[in-house]
Amino acid sequence: MMKKILKMILPLLITTFPMGALADQRFIVDYFKNFQTLEANFTQEISTKDRQDTTSGQLIIEKNISSKDGVNVENGGSKAQREKGASPRFLFDYTKPYHQILVSNGKQFWFYDVDLMQVIIKPIKEVINNPVLQILLSDQSLDQNFDIKTVRDRREYLLTPKVQDNDMQINDIQVIFANRKIYSFKVEDVTGQTISFVMKSVVENKPVDAEKFDFKVPADVDVIDETK
Repeated sequence: MMKKILKMILPLLITTFPMGALADQRFIVDYFKNFQTLEANFTQEISTKDRQDTTSGQLIIEKNISSKDGVNVENGGSKAQREKGASPRFLFDYTKPYHQILVSNGKQFWFYDVDLMQVIIKPIKEVINNPVLQILLSDQSLDQNFDIKTVRDRREYLLTPKVQDNDMQINDIQVIFANRKIYSFKVEDVTGQTISFVMKSVVENKPVDAEKFDFKVPADVDVIDETK
């Protein structure tokens, strides 16, 4: 009798448990798949064994947005040619304790240190290997690049990169949601350094003026162009 019961229960467990895990993961995968623009205030904290640095500011992110057959579309009141496969664009405006602007139009990246009066220009491919940017900007499904562990469904997840980057080897990334919106990332690398990135006043899928990503180098600043 016991053998018959086990024969009935075991197949049910085998088919039910994986489906439950997939259902838990579906929320985080769909979240990063479905938003196209994101704006928020943020606080970033970098901790090592010896020190802790805290910065804050505002961010705007625009992922790959395409228009049918490359037709011009309205974008926050201005018209811009949006081609299929266009690169993502972003703006991180650090206001405290120092004013620094990190901005990309999808082709080029600028780092403007306002206090030092210095602009560094880099190829975009050297910048977007950052794990948090990879999660926010990639048009690939999250589970293609990360193994996902559900800690609390629709609240907390643990991501492990499937392929380690040589420049920044990550142990894992903790992702937390609040009221079904992204709230924080916490990244730990193999050296023990942790980066905590907390977002508030999150707004998703609001049209963004393309001009916000068109950085114009101010006069009388030092320019270091690493794209040449």
